[in-house]
Amino acid sequence: MSYPVMLCVAGKKCLVAGGGPVAERKIRSLINAGADVHVVSPALAASLAGPAGSKRGFKYSKRIFESCDIKGAFLVIAATDDKKVNSRICLLASKKGVLCNSVNTRVNTSFMNMATKKINGLTVAVSSRGKDIKKAKKLLAVFEKAKA
Repeated sequence: MSYPVMLCVAGKKCLVAGGGPVAERKIRSLINAGADVHVVSPALAASLAGPAGSKRGFKYSKRIFESCDIKGAFLVIAATDDKKVNSRICLLASKKGVLCNSVNTRVNTSFMNMATKKINGLTVAVSSRGKDIKKAKKLLAVFEKAKA
């Protein structure tokens, strides 16, 4: 079973391993929540890379994930395209007592993200426990139409 929460990540180190489109959504969400975002990936999605010299809003290390990257992290998002790598990252994080989520496997994860929508000053969150993300998003659309 799971216990739903909204985490306060403002000012806290949050590590994202991966730099593709899925990682981009996680990175932007963490930045918007005020997190101190660190990204480790051999490459970044073009939309994250931006023009040369531009301020990204996160620290970037252009390389593959190393276990030492977890040091000092409050939260880790394993967002590579490799389920085994993501599971390993989450296992390492959990051994260090750090919350970790994998974007493509539930193995070794300590939490699951919820589909969220901000509506009239409220944040509505729906979870399918990773089983039916499309259904969760459809339900959020119903809330949005109702405009709480």
